[in-house]
Amino acid sequence: MIDEDHADEIVGTFVLSDYEPVYDELQDGQWQSDQPYKVIHRMATVQGRGVGTFIFKLLMAQYPYLRIDTHQDNKPMHELATKLGFKRVGKVFYNSRNAGWRECYDYLRPTTK
Repeated sequence: MIDEDHADEIVGTFVLSDYEPVYDELQDGQWQSDQPYKVIHRMATVQGRGVGTFIFKLLMAQYPYLRIDTHQDNKPMHELATKLGFKRVGKVFYNSRNAGWRECYDYLRPTTK
C-alpha cells in the first residue's frame, strides 16, 4: 500500500513472532486453538489512514492463527481487532516495564470445506 503523497514516510510498523511464553498463563478465558500461531507485537501506525486495518488483513490472509495482546486502555486497538474478527479471549500479566495486565485477542481463520 503506497500513499503517493507520502511515499517517503513510514506509516506503520509491527513485530511478528512465533511464540509468547506469557500466553501460557492466560487468565479469565481460553485461546480458540492450541495450534501453532503468530504473535503481533508492538504495532504502531499513523492513525486515520487505514494502515492498521491493512496490516491486520495482510497477516490474516497469510496466517491461519494469530494472537495479539494490548494494553487494557488501548480502546482503538480493541475496537480494530474486534471489527476484523479477532475474539477477546482473556488477559495476561506482564511483570516487566510496568506493562501490567494486557487484553488478549486471537483470530482463527474459518475453515472452508
